[in-house]
Amino acid sequence: MRKSIFILLAVVIFTAALFAASVNMKEGKWQITMTMDLKGVPFQMPPIVQTQCITKKDLQDNKNTVPSAGKKEDCEIKDYKVKGNTVSWKTVCKDGSTGSGEITYSGAAYAGIMKMETVDKKGNKTLVNYKINGRRLGDCK
Repeated sequence: MRKSIFILLAVVIFTAALFAASVNMKEGKWQITMTMDLKGVPFQMPPIVQTQCITKKDLQDNKNTVPSAGKKEDCEIKDYKVKGNTVSWKTVCKDGSTGSGEITYSGAAYAGIMKMETVDKKGNKTLVNYKINGRRLGDCK
């Protein structure tokens, strides 16, 4: 389960940068906070917070922002759409996990949701609802 959570975090972070060139997002150091609601788990998972530097080059060439989204984690972003400053997508992983999400950008911040149905090695499925928030902290150092 822990591996799935980190894989999904990586997909979310790289997804945010993937769509940045078409939406209102500024280059710089970003803090991404993701909260999870695992169906059937009686306690709240702690939020995951990570920082990432999004460069001008990342914003110009989407291919540089997703090196592991389809390789290391065996997940692929499909059916993504950009409408104004809102991006939606679907995620399909080789292990059978699937999901969808939507993020709305506003220059120095973004907010969104993602729903994933993860599949473990035994074939058990878990529904995970994510809330995603990103904010620009300043320039990359």
